[in-house]
Formats: sequence, structure tokens, C-alpha cells
Amino acid sequence: MKNNITFNNQQLPFHLLDKYKKMGLKKGDIAIAAFCEHVKSDYLITENRHFLKKVKFSEFKVLGIEEFLS
Repeated sequence: MKNNITFNNQQLPFHLLDKYKKMGLKKGDIAIAAFCEHVKSDYLITENRHFLKKVKFSEFKVLGIEEFLS
């Protein structure tokens, strides 16, 4: 693709979904965290305060946009 965009249509491994559910994340946040780990992301950039404050992840860093840009 022109802008180096890739699509991922793989199903997320159940063990990752279960892992993040057990950490106390809710619905969509479980899938987002599992996806970040599955694709070996270094960062998740979000303005979702719940993600920023609720849980610390060892597999990837969660940053707000201002923190990421600085």
C-alpha cells in the first residue's frame, strides 16, 4: 500500500483475550490490548483515560498523543 498500511484479518488468540479479561479490562479494551500484544506493538497511542490509568502493560506502552510526540 502507498502509505505502508497493512491489514490484519487474523483471529486473536483466545489466550490473549482471556489474559486481558482476567486483568480487568472491559469489552473493546480487551480486544485492543490483545491485538497490540499479538502484533508486537511497541506503543498504543490513545486519549482514553481508562486505558492510560487503569492497567500497566509490560508488552507495550500506553501513551497519550502529547507524551508520544514529545
